[in-house]
Amino acid sequence: MANYARTGGKPGKPAYRTPSRLAHPFNRFSQLRPSLSGFMPKEQKGYSGSVQRHGFFSQAQEMVKKIPKGKVATYGQIANMIGTKDARKVGWALHDNTDPKVPCQRVVNKDGGIALNYGWPGGWKEQRRRLLAEGIGFTDEMHVDITKYLWNP
Repeated sequence: MANYARTGGKPGKPAYRTPSRLAHPFNRFSQLRPSLSGFMPKEQKGYSGSVQRHGFFSQAQEMVKKIPKGKVATYGQIANMIGTKDARKVGWALHDNTDPKVPCQRVVNKDGGIALNYGWPGGWKEQRRRLLAEGIGFTDEMHVDITKYLWNP
């Protein structure tokens, strides 16, 4: 039997019961995981290191661990390194991350913009705080100086 969470209901009337896996709004990403975790690139272009091949999310997160402190990479760079052209999937993988050892703050968009919906508590302000703590400079409140801090592996 499924695990259910109560949502509403009045005395004397049964409450609508939602499966607990759907009760939290961020679980939409975990619903995507089954369709994305089986994604395996046909070849890894431009990357010769070893990546554990047990799912796209894990591959993206392992690649992000390679970004050195004080540098940033773009979602597109990470996507190319693991053999896909879909930078959005990299964003999903990083938003799904719960491992503090994966430095997701070091990934920005192609213009150096930080994520408005950064996955850790505090949102984009937390991402900015973490990047500043690593010595990364900004051109404005929301954009990293990509010309100076872009990682070129």
